[in-house]
Amino acid sequence: MPGAKQPLVTTAITSRGCPHSCPFCFTYTKQYRVRSIDNILDEMEHSISLGITETFFVDDLFTPNAAWAMKFCDGIEARGLKFNWGYKTTIAGTTREQIRRCKEAGATKIHFGVESMHNEGLAVHQKHCDTDDVHRVFKWCREESIRSVAYIMVGGPHETTRDSILGNLNEALKLDPDYAAFAIYTPYPNTPTFDEGAKMGLYAADCWDRLMKDPLCGAEVPVVWEEHLSKEDLLDLLKICHRKFYFRPKFIARQLLQLESKQELKRLASGAISLLKLEMLKADSPEAPV
Repeated sequence: MPGAKQPLVTTAITSRGCPHSCPFCFTYTKQYRVRSIDNILDEMEHSISLGITETFFVDDLFTPNAAWAMKFCDGIEARGLKFNWGYKTTIAGTTREQIRRCKEAGATKIHFGVESMHNEGLAVHQKHCDTDDVHRVFKWCREESIRSVAYIMVGGPHETTRDSILGNLNEALKLDPDYAAFAIYTPYPNTPTFDEGAKMGLYAADCWDRLMKDPLCGAEVPVVWEEHLSKEDLLDLLKICHRKFYFRPKFIARQLLQLESKQELKRLASGAISLLKLEMLKADSPEAPV
């Protein structure tokens, strides 16, 4: 897990669904439910009693709003809980005060669903922010000494050429988050993106229904958006993105300078091995992310 600090780390889920409506996501949006803060903190107390002192909240959206995040931090301090934690959220609605308060209450990293470093892409993905907002939030994270992770999409409908994808990569390098998670844009079933691709004839609208009814029927389901680029091209670009981000001398030096334990060194080495495995993958491999 990128950026983890403690020897024993766990994950937790504090909500179901997501109030946002990103067209590529199949998270349920109609009934977004959040556990009570006391209920969440009860679980944290139990984890700490087991010797687990770091938790990553894997909710699609951990912070429904800045005010909720503040109350959560107040609850941690009121109970005297000491643990590291991190969470996933969006650029829109994130405030500097929220980042600072979370850091004071033990947060060490924040994952942001950036998706695109161009305003056109942010509009297509319905992120409700612009590139100035993205840079501002990541600048706050650096200034507040909290690690940042940027999720970046590769090969969305608006990226029609290799150059457009590489341009997005170059902007992500300028953003300079502590970590970046690049993923190929995938038209998941029952999403607006999937419906749009089916209308365009990129794949059959009933492909997933046929596959679920008969896994041996031979139905082909889409794993990438192939309107402009092939699976092979997109996998190659995914490799380039990871290579150019993680093999930079600046990134490597930063990680070595931030090391605080043998566990962090082991996780860093494990991440390097994963990147090397990605380099060996081919588009027709069962393990390939396309």
